[in-house]
Amino acid sequence: MENLTVRDYLTKKGIPFREVSGELITKCIFSDCDDDTKSSELPHLYINPETTEYFCHKCGAKGNFVTLARHLGDDIALPPEPASATYQPKEAPHATKMDISLDEIEKRAKKCHQQLPSN
Repeated sequence: MENLTVRDYLTKKGIPFREVSGELITKCIFSDCDDDTKSSELPHLYINPETTEYFCHKCGAKGNFVTLARHLGDDIALPPEPASATYQPKEAPHATKMDISLDEIEKRAKKCHQQLPSN
C-alpha cells in the first residue's frame, strides 16, 4: 500500500466519502456515533487529504492515515518527507562568528560568577 493517498485508501476499502471544502468527510469508523446521522446531514469524521489527519466532530476520535489504516487492520507507513521540507535552521542575520575557545568562555564565566555579590 505504498504511496497510497487517503482518498485512494478510502475508495479501496469501500468507505464512501464526500469532499467538501478540501476535506474528506465520511461516517465515523471508530464508533457508532454516526449511526443516528440522517442521510441529508454530513457525517462527522473529517479527514485532511494533505496532512492525512482526521478528527470526528462527534466522538472526538483523532489521528492520521497510519492510525486510521491500523484501525481497519492494515499496517502502513507514511512516506518520508522530501528533503526540501526538512527544517533547516538559518543563521540569524545579526549573528557573528566568535573566535573564542570553550576554555576561554568558561574562564570568563567563572570570573563573572566570582564578581557576583554573595547573599
